[in-house]
Amino acid sequence: MPRNPDQESAPGQDAVTSGFNSRSFGDFSQFLREAVADEESLQMGESLQGLATQIEAVIEEWRLPHSDGAWLAPHLLALLEALREHHRLMLDLTRDWDRFLEFKAHLAALNQVRSQLAQWAQRVRLPGAQPPAASEFE
Repeated sequence: MPRNPDQESAPGQDAVTSGFNSRSFGDFSQFLREAVADEESLQMGESLQGLATQIEAVIEEWRLPHSDGAWLAPHLLALLEALREHHRLMLDLTRDWDRFLEFKAHLAALNQVRSQLAQWAQRVRLPGAQPPAASEFE
């Protein structure tokens, strides 16, 4: 059977990344599954899990009755810091992650969320301010 040059590993490349040329979501997901033992993939997964846990905690707190939105500002600021750390992690990845459209979409969505959270944090700091509806956050 003839060898496919796109699937051969160049010196210094591993088999997971050397033949990856597709840009579909399914291919990106498959790449992540195959690279699960890769340290950067594990770091990304742990970072996303940490963000998810923090977001779930904010949602649970949001569902409780509060007299105003002042309780929310510290939670949003902590989440903003976690998002900044996640963003730095994404930018510091050594692999060629940015070739995936989904990676670029992830960074764009991350920036939108950070911007929205910063606006909300500023708004709820005002005396008597009410937080946005929890459904907006979710």
